Amino acid sequence: MKKLLTAFALLAAISAPAWATEAQNTNKPINIGEMMSYTGAPEFSYPFREGWQMALDDFNESGGVDGRKIEVISRDDHADPAVAVRLAEDLVFREKVVMLIGGGLDHVGLAISSYAKQQKISFIKQWGSTCDLFGMEKNPYWFATMECIDLHAYVYAEEAAKLPYKRWATIAPNYQYGRTITAAFKTALKKLRPDVEFVSERYPTLNKINAQEEIRAIQRAKPDAVFNQLFTSDLPQYIRAGEKLGFIKGCFHMADLIGSPQAIRELGDSYPDGWFTIGVDPNPDFELARKFSQRYEARYHKKPDDVAFGGYKIMQFAVEALRKAHSTDPEKITEALRGLMIDSPKGPETMRANEQQAYDNYWVGYTKNEGGKGQFTNIRFVRVDDLMKKYNLKGQK
Repeated sequence: MKKLLTAFALLAAISAPAWATEAQNTNKPINIGEMMSYTGAPEFSYPFREGWQMALDDFNESGGVDGRKIEVISRDDHADPAVAVRLAEDLVFREKVVMLIGGGLDHVGLAISSYAKQQKISFIKQWGSTCDLFGMEKNPYWFATMECIDLHAYVYAEEAAKLPYKRWATIAPNYQYGRTITAAFKTALKKLRPDVEFVSERYPTLNKINAQEEIRAIQRAKPDAVFNQLFTSDLPQYIRAGEKLGFIKGCFHMADLIGSPQAIRELGDSYPDGWFTIGVDPNPDFELARKFSQRYEARYHKKPDDVAFGGYKIMQFAVEALRKAHSTDPEKITEALRGLMIDSPKGPETMRANEQQAYDNYWVGYTKNEGGKGQFTNIRFVRVDDLMKKYNLKGQK
């Protein structure tokens, strides 16, 4: 009988999440589970990891959480929601993580958020999702380090509204994020410029673009400008095919994150000229960003991308929530996240209590190709908070 009871106790310990045995774990590291699409979207997943690894080291060197070290158990979700859910279950019940972070691709993040709600464990998503999915009443365990996509679209739409172009085409990957950001941009630009029209809307499969076919379809619509949200290997293929077809130089483009150092390096002499984009100021004029950039470059021997800033920030939110909660209980962590303020490398940010999302800040500007060398120029800093006030926007629906 004694052996049977011991076996039951061992089984319970193995199958119980970390917070169920918190009193027994006070000398052990606190585990955080991280998932990103390292094979499906390595272009942003690895810089993201480099960012959070820097933050993790900073926190552990300063004493961790109540004297306990933080460990991150990282997994590759392969850009597959079903894989992500299986990994999340393994992280919670076998690895005893106390929260989940990452889930960058939107369809993957949605799957993890549903699992987090079911298991009542905090999940901090890298980037946002649609505004109507966010909020304490809809999923009290799901948080995001970026404003929802409906708000993010105004970063682009505000600039587009100033430009002379009236006939717009769009192209984005065929999954949740691509369709959501396209719809949000169309709505925002129509609000700011009712005279524009959208003449083509393309959704190639992620990582499987037939670039020449897509460009020819867009060309037939004769747009003045293209809102382009392609990434991974799809974007370089689009740019190079567009050069061959004579389309790139003859049509204005807006694209995501090609002002980043990685895009400048990888596109080389194919780097486009005159595109509006988000990127990173190579010489930021405020101290937090400048120090982060210097430390990152010293450690990794390259300049940081925007997603590296995001990786650092997500770890700040995770660990500061643990410090505030003084507990690994998910309810206490969730409560600690609401209203939590951090000094991120891009400035102060708050995880808004009801919306459960933080509003990001961005460097925006224009690409330049001078003698085959890419540059990010005409840079300015945009605060989403300012856009919210200017256009009377709301962070949840």
